[in-house]
Amino acid sequence: MNSSMDDAPEQAGRTFGSAGFSSSSIASLLKNQAVYDVRVLDSVDSTNSFARNLAHEGAPEGTVVIAEEQTKGRGRRGHSFHSPAGTGLYMSIVLRPSIAPFQAYLLTCMAAVAVSRAADRVCGCRTSIKWINDVFLGQRKIAGILTEGSSRSDGERFEYAIVGMGVNVSDPAEGWPDDVLNRAGSLGVDSTTCDVRGVLAAAILDEFWRLYEKLPEDTFHEEYRDRCFVLGSPVSVSTDGGILSGVAVDLDDEYRLVVETPEGELRAFSNGERLDAAAFDLVKES
Repeated sequence: MNSSMDDAPEQAGRTFGSAGFSSSSIASLLKNQAVYDVRVLDSVDSTNSFARNLAHEGAPEGTVVIAEEQTKGRGRRGHSFHSPAGTGLYMSIVLRPSIAPFQAYLLTCMAAVAVSRAADRVCGCRTSIKWINDVFLGQRKIAGILTEGSSRSDGERFEYAIVGMGVNVSDPAEGWPDDVLNRAGSLGVDSTTCDVRGVLAAAILDEFWRLYEKLPEDTFHEEYRDRCFVLGSPVSVSTDGGILSGVAVDLDDEYRLVVETPEGELRAFSNGERLDAAAFDLVKES
């Protein structure tokens, strides 16, 4: 498996090949080809939806769906994910994890670390994570994670889980839609002239599996915490009771965001809450 950050200098200076983007080209780049079945499609409504149908039909763990474009790309809370052809990496993985459904946050956080590691190594940049499922480069969101799944009848185990990852590799020629114009960004690589998307896909899959093999141990908590730029910053958290303001001071063992209020009270928030949109202005420079 890849060794994450230790490979950054070597990989950052590599010269990418042509812009070929296919199942075979991505598979050939994987360190552990046996664990994945990669399928590249021209267009789908959503790679998560497509992968979910495959999982429901019995597709094995490690089935990967990648699309050139998504016509109805989805993010958390019903938000859309802008997914034009040729400029991004839109990928979903079928998993059959041993964890309980309420621990789905582990898959989300693991994927965020894998995407951040791979982007740093392949593109020679330094990305960070916005709690809980977004990856940033500087002050711009360049990737999002969406984890979905189905549990067994007893509710104690997953029947299957789908982890979707959308990465903006280059800026769309027509520009960003108005609703994301002030916060969306990309890795800044021209994906129409080189194979960076294929290289990035393989790197993410390798990093993800390296962590997934040790999932019950949660070996990535410290790295997630180190990459989470929200810590140490003033935040506003939207809750059922309204907006709570304070300073994000830590992440607990369940990846809940620990916020210290002006009164000195410590409150832990699960990923069911969200950071107020104003927090986008609080991103630290990378």
